[in-house]
Amino acid sequence: MPANHLGEDSAHRHHDPIHAIANGIVRYSGKATGYGRVVVVEHQLPDGVRLCSIYGHLCGHAGYPLTPKGSTVVAGEVVGYIGDAYENGDGREHLHLGIRRGAYDGVFCGYLRRPECTPRHYEHPTPFIERRSGSLTLVAGPLPAAAQPAVGERTSFEATVQNGFHYGGKFELRLRFQPASGEPFFSPEETKRLAPGRQAPLTFTQEFERPGRFAAVLEMRAPGTSAWLEVESSGAAGKPCNVTVATGKGALGTRSITTP
Repeated sequence: MPANHLGEDSAHRHHDPIHAIANGIVRYSGKATGYGRVVVVEHQLPDGVRLCSIYGHLCGHAGYPLTPKGSTVVAGEVVGYIGDAYENGDGREHLHLGIRRGAYDGVFCGYLRRPECTPRHYEHPTPFIERRSGSLTLVAGPLPAAAQPAVGERTSFEATVQNGFHYGGKFELRLRFQPASGEPFFSPEETKRLAPGRQAPLTFTQEFERPGRFAAVLEMRAPGTSAWLEVESSGAAGKPCNVTVATGKGALGTRSITTP
C-alpha cells in the first residue's frame, strides 16, 4: 500500500461482483468524488472493534445496483459491481478496498488529503483480514462418558476445543443432537473464556427423552456475535459422534456408540 494511498487496488473486469468482507450495515451508497460510486459498510467485530470497509469504483449501470444505505449485509454478500473505465473515477477498471478504523464518521478517503485522512486512521487490508481470520476448532470428542446412554439417564459428553481466532473472550457452546429425520434438540449451554491459541475441555450433560440414533454436533457462538455456528473438527480425534439411545436400563442390544 503506497504511503499516500489509504487502501488496496485490485484489477477487475467491468461488472464483476464485489463482496462484503464481514457482516455489517451499509452506511453510505452512491456517488463520491474520485470513486465514481462507493459503498461503505460499518462492522462490529466479535471482540467489539468497530471499523468500516470501503468499496470504491463501483458501477452505476442499470441492472448492477449498489446495496442501499441502511441495508444489513453478511460476509460474502454482493454490495456492488465494478464500474467501467469511464465511470470508474480513477483510471482503468479496478476495486479500491479501504478499511477505516472506528464507527462510520462520514469520511472515506482514498488518499492523504485532510488531517482525518492519514495512515493512522486506516488498516492495511490484506494483513488486517489475515490477522482476523481463524476459527474455533474441535480437537477431541464429543464423546459420552457413559458408553450406553438410555432414556431418562443423565449422560455427560466431553470435548476439547482450541481457539484459532486472533482474539479471546467468552465463547458460548452447546451440543446439537441431530436425529436422522425431524427437529434437533440441544444440550444446556456452557460458557468458556478462551485466550487465542489456548485449548479448553468441555463437559455437557444431557438427559435423553426419547430413544434413537443422534449425531452429537458441537456448536459455538463467538464473543459479540448472535449466530450459532458448527465447530469444525481437526483430524480423526475431533469427529462428531453418533450415539444410539436405548429405551431404558433394561433394554439389550440397542445401546451402542459409533463414529462416522
